[in-house]
Order: sequence, then structure tokens, then C-alpha cells
Amino acid sequence: MSKKRFRNRTTYELRKLEKKVRSQLGEQGRDIIFQENFGEGEKMSDVIEEFLAPYEQFAQSAEEYRRLVLMGAMAWNAALAQGVKRKQLLGDMLRAIVPNGDRQTQEDFYGIVKEMIERKERYFANNRRYILNIQLTETPTGLHLSVASTPK
Repeated sequence: MSKKRFRNRTTYELRKLEKKVRSQLGEQGRDIIFQENFGEGEKMSDVIEEFLAPYEQFAQSAEEYRRLVLMGAMAWNAALAQGVKRKQLLGDMLRAIVPNGDRQTQEDFYGIVKEMIERKERYFANNRRYILNIQLTETPTGLHLSVASTPK
């Protein structure tokens, strides 16, 4: 794929993500500011890819990588919450990802999420941006991650 086609495809995917986020959050009466580049700091897609780097080896397919990104985004947001709110987010996460999981599956899940939260707090503590939405798109060169997040 040529650079121009890739740029056009990426722009298309960003516009699609913008529309989705606007429709979800706009209905809640929230003001939405959508910028592809805040002009400062890192892109959240790059940050999330770095955050998930130690776990990528366990994702053997595109679907497994999608689940990893989803779990990582939820763990990231849970790391920003405290106390009861964090506990509630983790419970919601468990029900969404392993709704019928046995006790061992639940313990394994919490172990991985706990490790991700600790990684977020240790290596990405200064980044307080919440992840609002994620989108993975398959391209000829691999998966492309787009992330909608709160501003700094």
C-alpha cells in the first residue's frame, strides 16, 4: 500500500472513530473536542502500544490482540480510579470479558489485570488521560490502533 493510500485509510479510520465517539458521548450532553494531534506529548495509540508491549507475545491472532487491547484499555482506566470506583470497574471488566468464567479463570484474569494496573502506575503514572474508545483496523502491514482519549 502506498503512503498516500495508507494516510487516506488512516484518516478514514480516524474519522470513523471520531463519529462513533461523538455519537456515544454527545448523547450524554458532553462537549467533544476531537484533535488528531494535540501538538504536545505522545499519541495515546503509541502509549497504549508501549504499555501492552510485554503482553503482545501472548496474542497469537488478530482477535487475541483485540482482546488484549480491550483488557489493557480497561486496566488503564481502572488504574486511574481509586477505591470503590476501581473495584466497580474491575467487576464490570470481569463480567464483560469472562462472564461465565470459573474461579480459576477469574483469578487468572484478576492477576493479569492487577499486573497491568501496577505497570500503569509504575511506568505511566504521569499520564492521567482516560481511554474513551479504541479501534483496531487490519491493514496490509498489520493492525492499526486508533485511540480516543481525554485531553491531558
